[in-house]
Amino acid sequence: MKNSKEYGTKIDKFVRSVKNGQKIKPADFDDPLDALIFGLISEHTTEKHARKVYKNLLSHFVDYNDLRVCRVEEVQEILEDFTPVGEQVSENLTRLLTALFDKYDSLSLKGIDEQGKRQAKKELEELGGTSRFAVNYCFLAAFGGHAVPLNEAMLNYLRSEELVDPQAAPEEIEGFLERHIPASAGWEFYELLRMATEGGLKKGTPPAAKTEKKKAPAKKKK
Repeated sequence: MKNSKEYGTKIDKFVRSVKNGQKIKPADFDDPLDALIFGLISEHTTEKHARKVYKNLLSHFVDYNDLRVCRVEEVQEILEDFTPVGEQVSENLTRLLTALFDKYDSLSLKGIDEQGKRQAKKELEELGGTSRFAVNYCFLAAFGGHAVPLNEAMLNYLRSEELVDPQAAPEEIEGFLERHIPASAGWEFYELLRMATEGGLKKGTPPAAKTEKKKAPAKKKK
C-alpha cells in the first residue's frame, strides 16, 4: 500500500487514542465452527446485533445439523434480515454446514489445526459457503492466527478517517495492517476498530485523530 510508513504512524495514533478505558474481552468460542458461523453472521451487521442473532440461532435450532437442513427462509427470519444480503448469508450458513458434513462427516472444526494454523486456514477457505471476512475472523478468534478481518463498514471507516490509502484495494489494506499490527495485538486491534466503526467506544474516547491540524481562528484586528 502506498505511503505505508505514514499510515502506520496514523494507525498507531488511532490505537492510542481509542484504547484508553476500553476493556477488550478475549475471544471465547467452544469450537472454531462457532467462530466461523459468527463471522458469517456479523460481516454485514453490527457486532451487538450479531451477538443477539447468534444467541437466537443457537436457541431456535436443536443443533447445527438442524440448522443445516433448515429452509433458508426460516434462517433468514432468525437473522432478522430480509434483504438480498440476509438471504445470501442464510444460504451460506446452510451451504457451509453441508460442505463441512460432506467433507468431515462431522459438524465440528476441532482439531483441524493439528497440522498448523496455515493449513487450518487453507481448509477453511476451501469450504463452501464461507467468505473472506468469516475465514479471517475464525482464523483470528479461534486459532489465534495473524489476521485482521475487515468488513465493508470497517474499510469505509478506515478510509474516511484517513487511516489508509483511500485508493487501496481491501486486500492491500488487510496486508498492510497484518504487517503493521503484531499478531499478539491482532484481536485487540480488531475489536477497537470494530467498536470505533460502530460507535461502541466508551464515552469520552475521541475518534481517530487525523494528522491534519485544524487551522487556528484568525486573530481579530485591533
